[in-house]
Amino acid sequence: MNDQNVPITKGALRFLWIFFWGIFLYLAVRFGPIWYLNATSKIPGDFDVYWTACERFLGGEAIYRSQDGSPFKYSPTFLGFFYSSFFKLPQRIAAAVWMSLSVSIFGFALFKFIKKLNSARPPPNTHSS
Repeated sequence: MNDQNVPITKGALRFLWIFFWGIFLYLAVRFGPIWYLNATSKIPGDFDVYWTACERFLGGEAIYRSQDGSPFKYSPTFLGFFYSSFFKLPQRIAAAVWMSLSVSIFGFALFKFIKKLNSARPPPNTHSS
């Protein structure tokens, strides 16, 4: 038997389906829009970096500083998109939309991955004795 062609059983595929969707649902609840509408919740680091960079850009300041504690440093070319789509919203709502999009994109990628796994399954054995 060739290790590269090990068939994926229906039970294994069902387990992967439940496992990955469980992770997706956890992330959707944990990092979903309702979480970020709460005034005490922490806004995600990458969103906060863009938000701060927009504030600094509009104030005529350097957008990234060496003393910034965040390891996230992204291209300033994305600021135009971020400013025109997220920065015009209140910060908490913008964070909720940001995370909703992130979780939705993750869910879509997960769906496509599982669909690809399912299509890679060999057809059932139709040999009759």
